[in-house]
Amino acid sequence: MTLAQHSVRLSVIVPAWNAAEIFAPHLPRLLEEAGSLPGGAEVIVVDDGSLEGLPPLEDLVGRAQGPVRLLRRATHSGFAVTANAGARNASGEYLLFLNDDMHVEKGCFRALVEILERRPDVFAVSPVVVNLEEGLPESTIRTRFHRGVFDHVFPGRAGMPPPARGTVRRVAYACGGAFVCRRAEFLELGGFPEMLAPVYWEDAGLGWIARRRGFESIESGDGLVLHDHARTVANELTVRQVREYYEKNRLLFTWVHLVGWRAWWSHVAWMPLRLGSSLLRDGSLLRAFVAALGYLGDVRRSRAELASTRPRAYELVEHLRREHEAGWPNEQDSPLKS
Repeated sequence: MTLAQHSVRLSVIVPAWNAAEIFAPHLPRLLEEAGSLPGGAEVIVVDDGSLEGLPPLEDLVGRAQGPVRLLRRATHSGFAVTANAGARNASGEYLLFLNDDMHVEKGCFRALVEILERRPDVFAVSPVVVNLEEGLPESTIRTRFHRGVFDHVFPGRAGMPPPARGTVRRVAYACGGAFVCRRAEFLELGGFPEMLAPVYWEDAGLGWIARRRGFESIESGDGLVLHDHARTVANELTVRQVREYYEKNRLLFTWVHLVGWRAWWSHVAWMPLRLGSSLLRDGSLLRAFVAALGYLGDVRRSRAELASTRPRAYELVEHLRREHEAGWPNEQDSPLKS
């Protein structure tokens, strides 16, 4: 099937690992949304090599009433590899990536797709994602450059309201737990960077590649998703593993997207302090640093592929370096009409 041929308007990609019980309450609502979308939608559940002995996704999908199919992977590879496999097997013009612990509210699919159809300058549109545990939105995302590395800021957790209905807000990148993009552009950009395995920073990696290519990412007030946050991750990993994977992928993201001698000097100056501080605690950053060194070949290849976008990257990094406390986009950015 070529990129110009589509059997449905939207393909919903749900990466899942050992998650039948987590996903089961959300699948019926997901299929209702898929069935009501003009132009049609399909749901592709991608099993990332789930362990034997757990409730199988095959049973859950087999009992489901609606346009859903299961794609099985033999080995557990993490979010990026699993999501990319789903995208390659999709038949929709648009892709919606959705975590298995997300509850989609009515009308979300249609709202996101219609906004993307009107905005050729936008790569990805995320709905408002509300963390059920905190009761706060987590989809307004800003990126900053802080103490020699990139970092994320979530103003919604500090009380910033989400965009109102009928408006959108620029974000640094779309939350990987729920966003819509065009399949052709997703594949052209290379999908989620697979070196960022098994979890964390994949959405930031893709979003920044898109931004360096001239695309925006936005959050829409016309879609709502409720997130039973990190149930899957908490089910898979220890606290130490979460910290180490996060720091490893933060370093890899930094090494791919950092440009300019001032920014690199800041990174080099801060790293001994950060590593020393980690040793006084639990050593997780040092272990993450050693693990990241094993991916230097991938980093060099990524930087070479993005060489033509270096001027745009320099502009973004210099803005972050000067305005590191405010983050990017600026706090005063007002919502835009969708």
